Amino acid sequence: MTDQAAIVAEGRAALARIKDHSRRLFEDYVAIGAALLIGRSECLKLAGSNSLQTPAYRTHWRRWLDQHGFGDMEAGERIKTMWLAENKAEIIRWRDGLSEASRRCANHPGAIFAHMKAGTQPAPRGPKKKQPAHVVLRPCHPDSVDSSGYFRPIGWPLEHHIRRGADALRQTYGRDLYVMAAACLKAALRHEGDVVELLQPAKPAAPAKAAPALELIA
Repeated sequence: MTDQAAIVAEGRAALARIKDHSRRLFEDYVAIGAALLIGRSECLKLAGSNSLQTPAYRTHWRRWLDQHGFGDMEAGERIKTMWLAENKAEIIRWRDGLSEASRRCANHPGAIFAHMKAGTQPAPRGPKKKQPAHVVLRPCHPDSVDSSGYFRPIGWPLEHHIRRGADALRQTYGRDLYVMAAACLKAALRHEGDVVELLQPAKPAAPAKAAPALELIA
């Protein structure tokens, strides 16, 4: 087996590894690109042309791809894979400058091409940080929030929730079920901010105005 045949065989084996194991290693894509570059060079010679656009070259190229196991690759992926192999040294220097987490995401030729051209780094993969469940929508008491600024959930017994909802229903003075349901939901104890609000001293009721005295006219 010649050196070029060995390179093509290694590229075919690398493509099989990607298909069979879904592993996208930078080295495998480099091997695939190197094999495709050899095939492209051979097809240009067979076509007797330096252009990739001639019908003769395209005919030889399609035949070569099918014969050597690269026929089912997408055209865009083939182009970027050959670009990867042609610029291997420059790309390795770029990847070496990435963080370890970003480098693990810089294996596919498409991702490398996009980020190198834009001067960016691939975003590390992994589970996203969960957002707190309770979001502050109004000013809160400093004693009722955690270090992230969100209300802490509460675990009061159910009867406290029922009593609070019942009091809200009494104040609706009506029989509209939607109005009553809305009042009950708004009265629910959702977080410590509601508890703090309940514990605040009640505002004294405004003194009732005396009714005007009736003047008796003789």
